[in-house]
Amino acid sequence: MLNPKLFYRQKIVLGLAEAFAEPLPRTDFVKLLFLLCKESKQDFYSFFPFKYGCFSFQLYQDWQYLKSKQLMRESDCFQKSDACASVLDDLRPADKAMIALFREKYAHLRGDALIRETYIAYPEYTRNSEIKDKILTPAERQAVEGALQAQTPTPANGMFTIGYESISIDEYLRRLILHGVNLVCDVRAKPKSMKYDFNDKRLAHFLQQVNIAYQGMPSLGIPPNLRTDLHSADSYQRLFDLYESQILPKRKPKIAAIAQWARAGSKTALTCFEKNPQHCHRLRLAAKLSADFHFHTVNI
Repeated sequence: MLNPKLFYRQKIVLGLAEAFAEPLPRTDFVKLLFLLCKESKQDFYSFFPFKYGCFSFQLYQDWQYLKSKQLMRESDCFQKSDACASVLDDLRPADKAMIALFREKYAHLRGDALIRETYIAYPEYTRNSEIKDKILTPAERQAVEGALQAQTPTPANGMFTIGYESISIDEYLRRLILHGVNLVCDVRAKPKSMKYDFNDKRLAHFLQQVNIAYQGMPSLGIPPNLRTDLHSADSYQRLFDLYESQILPKRKPKIAAIAQWARAGSKTALTCFEKNPQHCHRLRLAAKLSADFHFHTVNI
């Protein structure tokens, strides 16, 4: 059968499965794809620290899609179906060659040995691991913990902001986890998105999976009727000036609640859509928190 139109990242999944041929347990395939992305320095997928190390919700969504199209076998293992035409020749020549070399390198590394390889090479992804003590020796655990402690210190009296424009849910979670965030405050007036994973209920579900609380505060957003005729930097500046002068003064209890959560120990991130905080009202909200409660804000 002819393969349907696919995203390139999905072709990489099928190409990797084709190259290895044998059924690959889920944990093994995730680790192999992770190492492929890291070693090739190509972000076909993003990953975040989860129960067994690196993980990708987007990969699992794609896997279910590929199975629904009969391109992957209906099983608990990653394996290309017989009905799926060869995909390797559809890849860029450099990527096809890269996968072939990768297959040679990791032909016999599976199970705990493969997990151990990823843990030692990429300590960041052991943060939430439930099997770290089983996989690593005491000396390896000590080295991994030392590497973790040296990464990304949280600023004193700090608060974060994050936009999800141009990133996947996996990269979004990775950044939050890396910075120790345990509470996300959604300041969108309408917490819906064309990026389905960032709709409020779905986003809250993903955050819950990694023990991060979700709090929606739509009243801290900018009403949609004020977002008309935005066509220049000046028009955005006028909008944010209006937000700062007319909306924020009416939201003092909400702003005080965010400050109280942070003071009570919650490492809090204000979230909205825009990648650049200069193009988002959350920067004015962060400035208000800084002025009134002396929080240092970092965009992640």
